[in-house]
Amino acid sequence: MLRDTDELLAPAVEEMLAALQSDQVDAAAVRLAQRYARDIDDARLVAASLEPVLREILALDPKIHDRLLSLAVRIERTTVLASLGPKLLAALEQLGATPAARSKTGAGGGDRAGKGQLQALREARR
Repeated sequence: MLRDTDELLAPAVEEMLAALQSDQVDAAAVRLAQRYARDIDDARLVAASLEPVLREILALDPKIHDRLLSLAVRIERTTVLASLGPKLLAALEQLGATPAARSKTGAGGGDRAGKGQLQALREARR
């Protein structure tokens, strides 16, 4: 199933991780974040596991099948996002890839890949 890349989380996470200056110690956390993002994006495909049941329903009543299919996909996507979204955010925070993580380290939230511009200016002035 083709989807607009603007809807996908994995490419945005990949772009952000590429901008980070992480070392090999972070490799597991990077892979975990990538996996969470892909799994969130693939949530629609997980609903395909209902396909055999939905095929039986299709034979009985096509209208009910269509209603159940769209509902199942929506429920699955919401469930996966609710389950993995916080885990992805936690992994990104551990990598210093969120504004909250950068503010804790004094890097600020302005520059996504490291220190904020204001912090860099302050350090250069010292």
